[in-house]
Amino acid sequence: MPARLSHLIDGEDRPARTDAELSIVEPATSQTFATCPDGEAIDVEAAFAAAHRAFPSWSRVSSSERAGWLNRLADALQSRIEDFAQAESRDAGKPLSLARDVEIPRAIANLRFFAAAAMQFASESHHGQAGLN
Repeated sequence: MPARLSHLIDGEDRPARTDAELSIVEPATSQTFATCPDGEAIDVEAAFAAAHRAFPSWSRVSSSERAGWLNRLADALQSRIEDFAQAESRDAGKPLSLARDVEIPRAIANLRFFAAAAMQFASESHHGQAGLN
């Protein structure tokens, strides 16, 4: 039986409001291995509203804490690299070695890059030459 995925909105797993689903097909076998919600405007509006409610508290999170969250996510990916590589290979129809040796490590590297970048944020603004709009 295919795995059933859901939307993650406001910290909760949710089906699409219309209960419509999309099949996720493994390119190598043409078999459905999962389904996901076929969200519509009402689902996007719910996600937007949740993000809007979360913004005040998340916007006050310090740069170092943001970097910490990104590094924890990178650590989690690293600790389950084989699981993620298997999933990426199955989903995209690419060789497992490519997913394991390139794709997932690149995702981990990107998270670590942005964690470091979060710590480099400067509050300076740079204005163009006077008189130019």
